[in-house]
Amino acid sequence: MGSFSKNLSKLQSSMQNASNMFDFMHFNLSLAVCDHDRACGRGFSCDRHFGLCVPLRGEGHYCRRDVQCVRGLSCMFGKCHRSVPTGQEGARCKVDRDCGASMCCARHHGEQVCKRRLIRGQSCYVPDGGLAFSINQICPCHEGLLCRGNGASDLVQITEAEEGLSPPHMCSSSSRA
Repeated sequence: MGSFSKNLSKLQSSMQNASNMFDFMHFNLSLAVCDHDRACGRGFSCDRHFGLCVPLRGEGHYCRRDVQCVRGLSCMFGKCHRSVPTGQEGARCKVDRDCGASMCCARHHGEQVCKRRLIRGQSCYVPDGGLAFSINQICPCHEGLLCRGNGASDLVQITEAEEGLSPPHMCSSSSRA
């Protein structure tokens, strides 16, 4: 049994050396200087801010671009998230037709995504501008509904916010009973 344990010990030592070599190579590759992703090799992307190859990131890890996330994830709101199928709520979009029925394309934390149109009773107030307006948007009211203010006959349009109308504005049916 003595030669078996010696061979086992040598095998374990060789495996540890191989593991250490892999860690060393992985570390050195991740410190490689780059100016584009192809320079980094499989499993890495180029962090263009620092000009270094970095390992691809998993779900919940910080990112700046989709290519920094592992396959099946995309970089949204600064973190790697599971990709949402095209047209579904939360999917990236450029225009309303990129989204499914009863949805629009609007900014959420600065990223254009598909959102649901507002339903009866939901707040539809849109500020003139400012940071909140530029980072987040809401969809218009669902078809057949209008955004109305407090007044009995106030039909609210985005430009009327300048005239001193203030929230709450709610989606309601187009005819008043």
